[in-house]
Amino acid sequence: AKSRYELSYDLSVGYDNKVRPSDSYNKSVKVVFKLFFNQLLDVNEVNQKMETKFWVYHKWIDPRLTWNPDNYEGLEYMYLPITNIWLPEFVLYNNADGDFAVSQSVKAKVDYKGTVEWKPPAIFKTFCEIMVAQFPFDTQNCTMKIGPWSHGQDLLDMVNSDWDLPEMKMYEESGEWLVLKTGCWKHYIKYDCPYVDMTYYFILQRRPLYLVVNILFPTMLFSYLTCAVFYLPSDAGEKMTLSISLLLSLIVFLLVIVEAIPSTANGVPLLCQYILFTMILVCLSIMITVGVLNVHYRGPATHVMSKRMKKIFMVWLPKFIFSSTMKRLDPYKDDKILSSEPPKPYNEISGMWIWLSSTKHAGTYTNLSGRIPQPERPHLIGSDVKSAIDGVKYVSECYRDQRDSQQKEDEWKYVAMVLDHFLLYIFILACVVGTVGIFGKRLAVREVMLRRIILAVALMSFVAAKSPYDLTYITNPLQNEVNQKIETKFWVYHKWIDPRLTWNPDDYQGVKYMYLPVTNIWLPEFVLYNK
Repeated sequence: AKSRYELSYDLSVGYDNKVRPSDSYNKSVKVVFKLFFNQLLDVNEVNQKMETKFWVYHKWIDPRLTWNPDNYEGLEYMYLPITNIWLPEFVLYNNADGDFAVSQSVKAKVDYKGTVEWKPPAIFKTFCEIMVAQFPFDTQNCTMKIGPWSHGQDLLDMVNSDWDLPEMKMYEESGEWLVLKTGCWKHYIKYDCPYVDMTYYFILQRRPLYLVVNILFPTMLFSYLTCAVFYLPSDAGEKMTLSISLLLSLIVFLLVIVEAIPSTANGVPLLCQYILFTMILVCLSIMITVGVLNVHYRGPATHVMSKRMKKIFMVWLPKFIFSSTMKRLDPYKDDKILSSEPPKPYNEISGMWIWLSSTKHAGTYTNLSGRIPQPERPHLIGSDVKSAIDGVKYVSECYRDQRDSQQKEDEWKYVAMVLDHFLLYIFILACVVGTVGIFGKRLAVREVMLRRIILAVALMSFVAAKSPYDLTYITNPLQNEVNQKIETKFWVYHKWIDPRLTWNPDDYQGVKYMYLPVTNIWLPEFVLYNK
């Protein structure tokens, strides 16, 4: 134990953790950088953020941290606090949480050759542009850009032992997202001097089971329940009640699921398209039901059905929709006389005389002797009999008019029933075609990936700010309308002259510039007034 205390003291004597561990000023410090992917914590589609958990592996050589193990009882390595040694300044360029560096402080392992290994855990919140066009069957490409902020490649270089992907051995599967592919690129960005960064990309595919069961399937039920409106008989008096109930239920359901749907403006999600399609179907069913009920309750007093309309809706259309269970009506029955026998004619009443027998049967029948009976003599009939005959005639005409009116009403009801059956097939076909059409037009995953990758590369080509005080705009703002706030991300550039920080380069082996912690120098006091 004494050897560890002695070694820790000996290494700290004369050690400055603000100076790069390099034998020469022009020699670059090479840092092996690698990510061990542990968890995908969350993908926030609304705020376009990805939250991940990693073990960040760093490895470099610090020649000031070397010793002879024989002088310290064979001690070949030890763990030192990171506050006592130099650390590479790596930041997450596209972070979305305001914290650019690894916040968890863990000790670094140092061996007698000066090799330093530091593996802190870190939770990164990065900006990830969400492509919502295929939601909930979407595939996203999120990137993480990590690199040194102050030092160029001539002073600090990043190397990766694997080059192509983060380590996935310790990855714990996410219940919502499936990691299809990971990879890594090394970029050189030219500013005053070349800067290097490692850009990791993650191809994520959503597991849609939860959204299908809880959102998509109920929405499909709403769309297919719309068809039941046209199967419900008009005489039941519940067609409009069912239609309005479906519309109100769909609106309430939409209010419940609105928070689960991404609210970006770069596309309309498939799920939103289908919900909109279902709402249009329900609204159309309400308007069409009003028209069908109007036809159903028509009568001869207000409407007259043309022969062409009879032929279309009572002859052709029932055959077209195969309505074998519907009772067919004769479209020309109203042109015929209700009775199967023609009415018996009787002579014109002249005064008080009337023939009791029909002239149609005169001379037609013979008696048992074979002789033709003679026409009966007219009998004198009183006014009471005439009144009775007029009454019977009036009742007969009223009955005939009532039957004729009832028949015309039945024809309108029959037309409404034919329309209901026809619209039932139309709406079933519309539901099937709409469902297949909306969810069958999913974009190819490769096209989405290519677009996202090209966009990610383009976002990395920033130009350094040149003005004494400048803001370099990085990401789209996040607006909070309720609290009246806007959240933005900038690179803030400052430049000033401090005469106390001057030196002669010839006195320091030609060193013309160096990087100092901001805690050791004066800083201008700029504040955000409307924070």
